[in-house]
Amino acid sequence: MALLAAKTQRVLATGVYSGLAVTALLGAIALGNGVRLALTTPLTAVSSSPQPAVTARIDAEPLREVPTGLLGEVAGVAQARDFTLVLGADGRLWARGLNTRGQLGVGIAQTVVADFLPLPGREYQAVAAGGSHALALDRHGNLWVWGDDRYGQLGNGQTSHAPQDRPIWIARDIVAIAAGDRHSLAVRRDGTLLAWGENRWGEVGNGAQEVVTTPTPIGQGFASVAAGAGYSMAIDRKGRLWAWGRGEGGRLGTGDEKDQARPVQIGENFSKVTAATAQSFAIRRDGTLWAWGSNLLGQLGDGTREDRLSPVQIGTGFTSVAAGGAHTVALKRDGSVWAWGSNGFGQLADTKLDDQLKPTRVAQGYDFIAAAGGASVLARRNGVLRMAGAGPAPSLRP
Repeated sequence: MALLAAKTQRVLATGVYSGLAVTALLGAIALGNGVRLALTTPLTAVSSSPQPAVTARIDAEPLREVPTGLLGEVAGVAQARDFTLVLGADGRLWARGLNTRGQLGVGIAQTVVADFLPLPGREYQAVAAGGSHALALDRHGNLWVWGDDRYGQLGNGQTSHAPQDRPIWIARDIVAIAAGDRHSLAVRRDGTLLAWGENRWGEVGNGAQEVVTTPTPIGQGFASVAAGAGYSMAIDRKGRLWAWGRGEGGRLGTGDEKDQARPVQIGENFSKVTAATAQSFAIRRDGTLWAWGSNLLGQLGDGTREDRLSPVQIGTGFTSVAAGGAHTVALKRDGSVWAWGSNGFGQLADTKLDDQLKPTRVAQGYDFIAAAGGASVLARRNGVLRMAGAGPAPSLRP
């Protein structure tokens, strides 16, 4: 679901239905020597007429305020399906929601935490929420991890069924992070791309399909990363977009559904990328938004319900995008919030509960957005958090 937004960024977290939220930090990314790369089909723009909407079965209300207690000014938010992480402008990190695998990082055995609790000290600048684990980057470039480690996603050299319920140090000189469902990504200050965790689909990008328990160099010259359900994406310092891992549904954007065990280039001139369950989004330097992958409920926003194996243009003027289980929320330069896709839980911030196959304006004046499962979160720097929808995410319910 990209990682969390840092204070200097507009947005950064994205979530996915499988329980992960990712956020892409500012940074630089590019592949290094020894990595085999392959070019794929070019980007294409499409325009289609919307299909009939699907009516949901429950009642919903528009945006509702989420109590944040003593959080103060907000600098970003990362949302997983079952837990929420909020970054304060003062560098403190707060968490609430499901805690069965220690994913809140607050050091308590309680399985569900209803109120926001602070994590141990340290001045954080970014955070990424995965399926049941999380990563955080402090202002000195140190990488901290906690939560589930059954697939080596914490990068501490082992796999363990015992949850890590407090942050532990993993690496230094890091500038960007992302948390997938069961794997993790990071970029060093020198542009080295690191990956570790589950590797069933090749999502680590080292050419193999075995679990990797320590941060492993994959390439050089990178800037930002995003991690989804069994796949990874990155943008290099030249703006080239790369993808690898699970290809089902076209989520890699390579023009087919083949898995890729090493990074494959799929485009250029990009500045931000978001990975979710089986759908992906990227924003070009000119502000155009592109989408590809699964589209059964219109989550790509191209006016159809057809899966897209290659990137298609959705709109212009966007600065950030967040993806939920089968819906999408995006922010434009003017502060307007747009949403589309599944609306069965009211996650598109209206009461109609009809799916939307194209971007629809739903709010104005927000600085950060996040999405996961059947819910959306909008936040302002002054500490106001609001949510739409409910879905399976108890951490989002006021």
